This record gives sequence, structure tokens and C-alpha cells, in this order.
Amino acid sequence: MSVMNAEGMITDTVIHLSRGYWYEHGAPGVQKDLKKAFEEYSESAAKGNAKAQFALGYMYDKGRYVRPDTAKAFEWYLKAAEGGYHIAQCYCGDMYLTGEGVEQNLQEAFEWLSKANGQGDIGARFSLANIYEQGVPGVQKDLPEAFEMYLSADAENYGRAQTYLKHVRDNGNAEAQFHLGIAYENRGRLEDAFELYLKSAKKGYVDAQFKLGQILDGSDWNFNPHLITHVSPNLLSEAGSSLEWYEKGAEQWDSRCIVALEMRL
Repeated sequence: MSVMNAEGMITDTVIHLSRGYWYEHGAPGVQKDLKKAFEEYSESAAKGNAKAQFALGYMYDKGRYVRPDTAKAFEWYLKAAEGGYHIAQCYCGDMYLTGEGVEQNLQEAFEWLSKANGQGDIGARFSLANIYEQGVPGVQKDLPEAFEMYLSADAENYGRAQTYLKHVRDNGNAEAQFHLGIAYENRGRLEDAFELYLKSAKKGYVDAQFKLGQILDGSDWNFNPHLITHVSPNLLSEAGSSLEWYEKGAEQWDSRCIVALEMRL
């Protein structure tokens, strides 16, 4: 969205948007005035400025000057999203996901979040990771993709991703811990990966049990054959032997673990 017209002048919509921001948040020589902010945003939004449309939606969403109205907020967010504003696209996706202010529509949620993520929106990336982790109608569950996206958001210091990944590391279910371990291994965080494989295996997740067996006997050639050299002696001692993990996997009738045991005979 250009802020200049053909003559190189700042457009009227941008002037109203800027005034709205100053009145909403305050600026040198400008007192906060939510009524005036709302009026300025309305002027700009009526002429198609996507950021002003989003700002109006946010005022309805949070009850700033006007009474809270999530349905009205969604209407303005959608206009801004259709105008290409990535933050509005993320908000629309999240609202479709939860059914707040609009009828729940998981396919629409996925499409809007994907558009926002395509513009680099970190919040949308986190929400997409949630969708991939859980799976929804029309979107297949994909844990490797989910945890790669969580880590991508984490790498940009996105707080929700950092909080969620800490939860997975400390208290997550076995499947999530295993796939976070794979994502860590892909990114070279080898000891972190090993620790998560161990946590997952102890909870009975057979893929983690087989993976640990391979790492400990040096046969994990699909990933990093030298991963074990990056693991502390204390953690290796806690992990025990490859035989132990193959046996646990074989108890669950895992064919890979059974073959690994037979090869030892």
C-alpha cells in the first residue's frame, strides 16, 4: 500500500491514519482522545486503507471508545485482510479457528493464516503450527511440520512459541517430545534432541525407543551418526544400553526393534 499519490504527495488516507494513531496512543503535543482516534480511523478506513480498517476492528475488539463487539471487529479485520494486511489476516485466521466473532470455519482459518505466514507473520506461523500439530478437517496432522514452525517462531523470540516449547520439553506428551527432538536434531541441537528422545522413550513411545537404540549402538545413519558424541556422560549413563530400548520396543511388537534384537543373536 503506497503512502504517496501520483504527484508524490502523502495520501489523504495515510494522513487520517496517522492522526488516528496519534490520538489513540498520544504524541508530542497531542493528547490521547479515543473519540477522535475512532473518527480519524473511520475516515481512512472508508477510503480503503487496510491499516485503518484493522485499527477500527481492534477498537471494536477491545472496546476502545466503542462497546466491545467481536462480530463488528471481525468485519473490519476481514476488510483489512482482503486488502493484504498480514496482521489482519492473522486475526481473521485465529477468529475463524476459535469461532469468536464469526462462525467457526477451520478451512478459512488455515487459508488466512497461511496468507499471513507467507508475509512473515510470526503469530500466524504459531497458529498454523497448532493446526498441523492437532490436524483439522481438510488439513492432515503433520508433527514434523508443526515443530519446525514452532522452532521457527521461537528463533524469532515469539513468546507464545517459547512458552509452548518449554511446556513440551518439561511436561509434553511422548509423541510431541519425540517430534520436538527430531526438529532439534535437524537444527543441530543434538543434546537437546537426545534428552527429548529419552523422555519420550521412558513414556513408552516406541519410535523414541527404537531411535534411542539406534543412537546408542551407532546405527542411526538416517540422521546424525555422531549425535552420541555430543551427549553428556551423565545423560548417556541415564539412557542405558541400546539392548534395553530394543527390548522395550519389542515388547510392543515393534518390527524394527524385533529385527534389531535378532541381528544381535
